[in-house]
Amino acid sequence: MKFIERELKIMSKIEILMVFKVSQLVLAIPLIFSCATQKEVGANTNVITINLFNSIPYCGGAAPTPEMEIPRLEPLKDYVLILYSQNNDGSRGAELKEVKTDISGKITLNLPTGQYQLWLPTKKLSLEEFIKVESPDKGKNYIYKDKECFQAWKERADFSFKVKSDTTISLQYKNRCYMDTHPCLRYDGPYKP
Repeated sequence: MKFIERELKIMSKIEILMVFKVSQLVLAIPLIFSCATQKEVGANTNVITINLFNSIPYCGGAAPTPEMEIPRLEPLKDYVLILYSQNNDGSRGAELKEVKTDISGKITLNLPTGQYQLWLPTKKLSLEEFIKVESPDKGKNYIYKDKECFQAWKERADFSFKVKSDTTISLQYKNRCYMDTHPCLRYDGPYKP
């Protein structure tokens, strides 16, 4: 009889343990499911790091050394651009958000796979306002090109890039000697000897 009582006590402890383990499993299933769902949602986005630079050529008068011929890359700090999706035909799609580089010229984004564009915020202005903002007085040695040049610049993305996976992208504005990156500015002054 004592043997049977002892077996029942052991069985009841085992049953208690089983109930405890089943209850843990019941609590763990939603947690596992939510983690799996989070992973699925996160699987559609990619971490993109964009390093934005000004590429500055050598504009001195003396013959450059091979090292001097390599453009100097300067990070664009606290630089604001507008991020857009890109349509299949290459045109600007939906506006997504305003982005700003940090002090090292870097932007970090979480983006789904696809094509994207970055645009200057001033390109949202009317053509007349755009020309006014993008034509500061540079002095007597500079001439601005015609309205058509500004119209073409206003309608062109500053940068386009494709997102397929987590990656780092380097984008550069190409400076020209004496004219910075302005495509509608022409230098009409003397050059360095």
